[in-house]
Order: sequence, then structure tokens, then C-alpha cells
Amino acid sequence: MATSYPVVEQNVEGRYYVDESCIYCELCVETAPDNFAFDQKEFAYVKKQPNCHEEHELMSEAIDGCPTKSIADRLRRHEDL
Repeated sequence: MATSYPVVEQNVEGRYYVDESCIYCELCVETAPDNFAFDQKEFAYVKKQPNCHEEHELMSEAIDGCPTKSIADRLRRHEDL
């Protein structure tokens, strides 16, 4: 889970975010292209928070598939504590 690296500044405010451990493998952008984007510093970031069930499902899929665990869900993190 994304906790020990700074949060990427370009993330929009909200439940989901990407931290700077991102290696931009493109998985999140491919999984949820409406919600993730890529910046020039070679980090992915959350460009739009999900606003429907399908988008939340895709965000969850991106979190689970992220090889560096750079994507986090603030609600999931609190549930896991």
C-alpha cells in the first residue's frame, strides 16, 4: 500500500491516489484510463476520482495489480488497520 513515499502532486483530491514509488508500468492507465493519467516526471496519477460503481471496480483492479503498490485507497487503508 502506498505509504512510505510522497504522494504525486498531480493527484486530484479524493479517496484514491498514487505515490512516487510509481514506475509507470502503464497498468493503471490501461485498466482505468478515465481515472489515471501520466505526467512528464514519469509518474501516473489520479486525474479523476471515480463517480460510479464501474469506475470504483476498475480502481480496485488497478490497486490490486500495481506491481509497486503505488496506488492507494484511503478508505481501504483505514478498513485494513
